[in-house]
This record gives sequence, C-alpha cells and structure tokens, in this order.
Amino acid sequence: MADMQAALADVLASVDDITVRLRPGAVQELAASGDLSLVPPVQAALERCLDDEDHEGVELLAEILAGIRGTRAFPLLLRAVARPVQHEWEGLQATLAGLMAADPAGCRPTVLSFAAERHRDLRCAGLWALEHLATPGDFELLDAALHDEDRRVRGTALGALSELHGDERALPAMVRMLRDPDPGLRSSALLCLGYYGDLAALESMVTLPARPVGAGPRGAEPCRRAAGRAHLAVTAPAARTARHRRSGGDGEGGPA
Repeated sequence: MADMQAALADVLASVDDITVRLRPGAVQELAASGDLSLVPPVQAALERCLDDEDHEGVELLAEILAGIRGTRAFPLLLRAVARPVQHEWEGLQATLAGLMAADPAGCRPTVLSFAAERHRDLRCAGLWALEHLATPGDFELLDAALHDEDRRVRGTALGALSELHGDERALPAMVRMLRDPDPGLRSSALLCLGYYGDLAALESMVTLPARPVGAGPRGAEPCRRAAGRAHLAVTAPAARTARHRRSGGDGEGGPA
C-alpha cells in the first residue's frame, strides 16, 4: 500500500508540474490496485483539475478512480463531465464510455436520473450517456427532450435518438427535427437520418424547403450540405455494391 501512495504522489506531481515526467504504466497500476485509501486524494486532485480545466489531469485521475471504484465512480464522473467548459472532456467521456460498456445495467439508473434532471448541464450529461445505453423504452424521455426550449438539450437528445435503430418511432421524430428553428440542429438531423441507414428518410430530405422555416438567407446552405452528406451515407454503400456486382468481382477489392 505504501508503494501505491508513493506512486500516486508521483502521478500527482506530474499533474501539478508539466516538467515532471509521468512514469509509464503508473496510472494503470494505480487503477488496478483496488486501494480505496487512494480515493480521497484522487478525488480532491480531480476537483482541482476540473476547476482548472486541466483536461490531461482529469483524464489521468478519472482513469485511476474508475479503475479502483468501477461503477461506483460513475455518478461522480458523470457529474464532472456535466461541467460546462470551452472544450469537451473527451478523455473523461472515454472513461465513462468504458464504464458503461463494462456494466451497462449498473450505470443505467444514474444515466436515467441525470437525463430527467431539471438542471440543463446535468440533463445533457445524462442524454449524452444515453447514446451508449438507449433502449426503445427511453423514447418518451428523448422525445420530450427534443421539444425542450434549449437547443443544447434538443441536440444531445437527437444524438441519443439516432441510436434507437429498429424503433419505428425514432425516424419520424428525427424527420420532425428538420423543422427545428436552429439551422445547426437541422443539419444534425439530416446527418442522423443518413447514418440511421433508412432509405425512406431520403424522401423527407427531398421535400425539405430550400429555406427551412425560420432560416435566414444563409440558413439553407448548411442543410443542403448536410443533406448531401446524409444522402451519401445511405446510398454510397449500395452504389459500391452495385458497381462491384456489375464488374463481376467476388471480393471487396474487385476481380484480380
């Protein structure tokens, strides 16, 4: 245990001072140690790094905390990722995604609790996490978020909704987002429709007005570009397959 305390001191020194080199494998050793006595100092250092928006420090400390506590660290880390910052907590998000992949049933109650929060940032954190855990039973929660007045809530819910493959209610809800007053979200809806992989969605794109409701003169152009990307996302694989068949090839790379 004393060795673990010394190893943690070295990691914290490297977090506080960029001139101190981090020993390779030190973070992984701490994460695998199971030493609960490390949790308080790691949490305290994590809070400091969050306050300072030290993304690298947050990533290292979150990995240690998740390794030691597993799913029990999930609520704390999800609350941390809810903090509004200039750049997303990508490393922290990766750690959370790993916890959800390892124990989806254990993480899901926390995710649903956050997604139902009235506080915008906490709600968005929960909706973001639902992208990894969404089930058809979450449709009503996501659909309600799509009607929220806050564009960030609507946009995060749209991302989770696009993961509900096979749910017949998801496609009309995404189509409805093509009329969202925010041009960025209209573009996102088009991309989601394309990557959703349903050719029926393209019919909705064809009827999209040149200037969507509420858009200014420049509002239609991002939507048109997104429609083109979405169209390619759906049609390109089928087109490649058709060309390949016409060429008489048997493998992915065509005839020898």
